[in-house]
Amino acid sequence: MKPPFKHLSPFLVRCFLATLLGASASSALAVAPARPIINSKIEFTRSGFKDSGVDTGGNTHSYLIRWERKSVDEEGFRINITGAVTTSQLAGAGSQSAIVSLPGLAEGLKLNFTVTAWKYNGTVIESATSGSATFTIPAGLNGPGTFGTPTAFSVKRATRKVTVGGTEQTVNDDGVLEFTWTDNSTAELFNQIQYREVSGPANQWSHLAFVNFSTSGVTIDSLRPRLIPSTAYQFRIRATVQASLTSNGSLESSVVDFTTAPLTGPESLSAEVMRENLVRLTWRDNSSNETSYDISRNDGSGNFISLGQVGENVTSVNIPINQGTVNEWRVTAVHQSPPIGSSTLTTIRSANSNSVTLSSSFPAPTEVMAATSGFANTIDVSWKDNSNSEYGYNIYCRAQGETTYNFARAVPAGVTQISVNSQALTTTNEIPNFTPLQAGVSYEFVVRAVNSSESIFSVDSSPASANSNRATAKDGFTASVSARQGFMSQLSTGGEAGQAFTYTLATSNVGNRSTWTVSGLENTGLTFSDSTGIISGSQPMSGLIPN
Repeated sequence: MKPPFKHLSPFLVRCFLATLLGASASSALAVAPARPIINSKIEFTRSGFKDSGVDTGGNTHSYLIRWERKSVDEEGFRINITGAVTTSQLAGAGSQSAIVSLPGLAEGLKLNFTVTAWKYNGTVIESATSGSATFTIPAGLNGPGTFGTPTAFSVKRATRKVTVGGTEQTVNDDGVLEFTWTDNSTAELFNQIQYREVSGPANQWSHLAFVNFSTSGVTIDSLRPRLIPSTAYQFRIRATVQASLTSNGSLESSVVDFTTAPLTGPESLSAEVMRENLVRLTWRDNSSNETSYDISRNDGSGNFISLGQVGENVTSVNIPINQGTVNEWRVTAVHQSPPIGSSTLTTIRSANSNSVTLSSSFPAPTEVMAATSGFANTIDVSWKDNSNSEYGYNIYCRAQGETTYNFARAVPAGVTQISVNSQALTTTNEIPNFTPLQAGVSYEFVVRAVNSSESIFSVDSSPASANSNRATAKDGFTASVSARQGFMSQLSTGGEAGQAFTYTLATSNVGNRSTWTVSGLENTGLTFSDSTGIISGSQPMSGLIPN
């Protein structure tokens, strides 16, 4: 196995250092990544990466450098080595350790290690370098290193800090395991951890993880494997020279039995209305071995129906809802992973969280007003928009004295006025059949907000005046007005010059008409007969009849 990055050539090192010096001289305002903190303990082994392979003959030595990453915006790290040799090696962004392999050095020589976090900012490289850690080459380096079976191997749950009720507490971590062993090798580069399910075949051991070498005696390493909760496992470890399942190494350690923690359900579920059609659920994550959380809602019959799942460690989610409804919610932790040797997922569900019930509103329009329009058989209706999530508004009307409101118009969201000249007294195959409003008849109007599927309606609107005397409206009304009489004939663009022209006018209610006149006919060659309603004559020019 090759190291993640090869050493920089001396030329590249000089270029890199020159760029760093130029950055510090020309970019006073540039912000470098936060300075990493190097671990003063440098691990050492007598094997190492060389060219495209691994040298186990003692002529190449390896050093494990660890550091604490303090930056979030670095593009990488550079491990700097000075002292007996001067070189460097790169590590990727997010790294917190690296293995550096060097030609074997004589005992007693010293090496100094630092770690630089760097990022590229357009034309310059910004960087920050840790303090120094010193390592002295140990005595007794004659010949290659040895492989010894790890001893004192143990497994336990790691701990983590949580905040409950404003107080920080230390609790066992359900998903992170802590491995401890005594290292008895001087030539390994990695340690391989293996595991098996107790309920499976006795020889069905599987690879769990490779961890970096250590020759200091006791090693602790934390891993977060995808192990099935409440399941009995066995673990063992061996030293190896490569991160390979077939590489040479030590014998396996003694076997350790361990049962994984159960899947603990979430608690403290709460719900908050974000908008009339949006709710936010929030809960406390009590486990670290879940793979998702299942969100479910009571369908009204007492049965909770799953709406879908969110990822592990998620503690809140926004969910669309219908306006003006009452919903009951709960959340469940879920773990899904295949047993060893199987591709079929095992699904485990925790106990359900507490359930929480929340009502959402759907405010009705208010201040509805109706007024006689300037057009025949038409009434203008307006209202105040009180909702922030309506899909639109439905307008209904009825003649004064009637008990049933009929559909009249539908408008999009945000519209607050409309002219109404008809109502649907009947429907055919759910398609409204509109009938014109009758002149001289008073009508009452209500407006309702509707959702996108028109399955949810607000309550009926309230009138603009609290002094309305329309008490017969069972669920609220706005105002009552009469559509005025008016002309029903179509407008004309006039006739052609020098040709005879006639045009007949018609009104909405002949029986109630007393007198009528047409103005603007002067100097047009046309006259109007109030007995017949006919405009006739010969025009000197085209299109003179007024509209």
